[in-house]
Amino acid sequence: MLNITEGMRAGDLADLVLPLISIDEYESKIDEDAVVIGFYVHDNDAASDLNRFIQKSAATLLGTDISPAPDQHGYYLVFVELLNDIRISKNINDILDEVGELVKVNKWKMRVRGSNKLIKFSKKILDRHFSKLRNEDEEQDALEETIMDFLGQSSLTNAIMESNILKIYSQDGAMQGNIIGIGHSNEVFKKHKLINEAVSLEIKDIATTLYIQRILGEGWIPSTIGDKILLQRSNSDLILLINDMKFI
Repeated sequence: MLNITEGMRAGDLADLVLPLISIDEYESKIDEDAVVIGFYVHDNDAASDLNRFIQKSAATLLGTDISPAPDQHGYYLVFVELLNDIRISKNINDILDEVGELVKVNKWKMRVRGSNKLIKFSKKILDRHFSKLRNEDEEQDALEETIMDFLGQSSLTNAIMESNILKIYSQDGAMQGNIIGIGHSNEVFKKHKLINEAVSLEIKDIATTLYIQRILGEGWIPSTIGDKILLQRSNSDLILLINDMKFI
């Protein structure tokens, strides 16, 4: 039997909450690394009741909130923010167990970031989802560290990575481009099929690479092949490959 919470008992919100949960589709207002889950509720009063109930959860919460207006289907969303740690899947599962008694739902479906499909709630599937995201974050962190170390020997005043966009700044100006990859020259040329491609001798490409060379400083050898720009240092075998380079 569900414990009484501010006068609420098992089944009090039956038929007022969809058996559907949104997972990791909304951005946190508290912490960019938090995970937001959302419940779909028929009316604002029921959403308030559910919100108060979840705040009493045994799971560790960062915060809860209610959408100020219903969505296009008329449902209010109750948002729950959770710490994105190794217990995230278990915490979500525990919250569903608690809420399930209140709303009389024992079979949930979920919609998870990156997929438009509704699938049966599964802690194992969530474990794989969050494990994949953690691996992607680690790979992105490693990529950013490698690129920042590579550019650290330049004359740039600043370099910023936003997802796969690299922004570089100097006293002469700023540019940005899409990061294709970084690696040893043989690997980069083979992977991106540049072995038989010639360096561009078009005036506009030469002008661009000369400008990049000036802002990077002495010892840098930028070149253009097709729509790609290759950044190299004279004392390094690494190549940073970028396209769609433009002034900002």
